[in-house]
Amino acid sequence: MKMLNYRFSKTIVEGIDRGKLAMGYDLVVMYRILRYVRDNPGAKISDVQAATSTSYATLSKYIDFLEEKGLIESKGRKPRLIYITKKGIDYLFLISQIERLIGVKVG
Repeated sequence: MKMLNYRFSKTIVEGIDRGKLAMGYDLVVMYRILRYVRDNPGAKISDVQAATSTSYATLSKYIDFLEEKGLIESKGRKPRLIYITKKGIDYLFLISQIERLIGVKVG
């Protein structure tokens, strides 16, 4: 098993404490988007926007990022319908396991 050096692992912990990824995306917002899309397959952008309390411009950036990472997929142009992928479901499962292990609710 490879061990992380202290400096690197401290950076990861600090990043988790802030709830932000290096590229400026908020993990809690991503979690809320994924959870909503999982519970409401084929959700419209406006529905996701209302459920996550984010602006349309911000949500579009998150949707594009999550789609690029393979966590969700969208179909159609108007309305743009959002579906979670297997990778997205796996991501939510891992987050739920982390929540259980550390006793902290993410979203």
